[in-house]
Amino acid sequence: MANNLVSANSWHDTVLGAIAPFLSREGLTDLIIGPAGTIWAETATRPGLHRLSHHSFSEEDCRELAVSLAQSAGTRLDDAHPWADGYLQWDEHVAIRLHAVLPAIAPHGTTISLRLLRPAQHSLNDLLQRGMVSSAQCAELVQHLENKHSILITGATGSGKTTLLAALLGTLPEKDRIVTIEDTPELAISHPQLVQLVTRSANTENRGALGMDILLRQALRMRPDRLVVGEVRGIEIVDLLNALNTGHQGALASLHANSPSEVPSRIMGLALPTGLPEAAIRQQMKSGIKVVVHVHRDNVTGMRKVAAIEEFSC
Repeated sequence: MANNLVSANSWHDTVLGAIAPFLSREGLTDLIIGPAGTIWAETATRPGLHRLSHHSFSEEDCRELAVSLAQSAGTRLDDAHPWADGYLQWDEHVAIRLHAVLPAIAPHGTTISLRLLRPAQHSLNDLLQRGMVSSAQCAELVQHLENKHSILITGATGSGKTTLLAALLGTLPEKDRIVTIEDTPELAISHPQLVQLVTRSANTENRGALGMDILLRQALRMRPDRLVVGEVRGIEIVDLLNALNTGHQGALASLHANSPSEVPSRIMGLALPTGLPEAAIRQQMKSGIKVVVHVHRDNVTGMRKVAAIEEFSC
């Protein structure tokens, strides 16, 4: 594998050649390499990681692959900085979210975590036909959109938050100017007034990073009718709450949470490190967020469903 990484010409051959057959598996959502060079996969039709038997890498090859992936993603991975986060483009339709750690912090060996990110292209009617939403839920969601209620979509990783978010955006009229902010452009919708902003990681010199908080502030200057944050993970929550309380109605965002009842504490945990007083955060949540839509993925069948549509309370 080491020789192939050096000698091949194409990006896929030089960086992904050794794992391309695994990445090409139908319905693949996650590929984990390591520790000890073992290979694990999860697919849309088989929930939960399962080992791909008879396949493994040496620690040397696993480390070399991790470093090559990090370099291709424009980020650093070495003994002085033994972790890396980044994004890679697998093909014109699929991006890969990369995370890797080296033995300096992972004693059992280099571990690479790859998540395949496919554009969310299903319509609300598609989700109805697949059983993710009911007719009553469709009608309720459309009513919230028409009333320009701010909507927060919650759920665990892989539960269908982005899929539902894209479907909701697909129902918006042409007159609505939509500005989306994402780590990678997953919200693939056809709309004449769609503006997509995408974050950028720091380079190998730790410069040039553009986080969601920065892009969110830029989006507010672009006259959005619909402000959309693909996934709230950090201090950008404060800018979002501020936007929801200063006239930006009808915003949509997604957030990792196990249930609607956990949303206030999740937001509080993200916002408190900015120094904003707890009382102020709670007041902005209360006046800014109108609806929480919680989605759930069945761990046995892999079926995704809208589990609850609730008025936000804190």
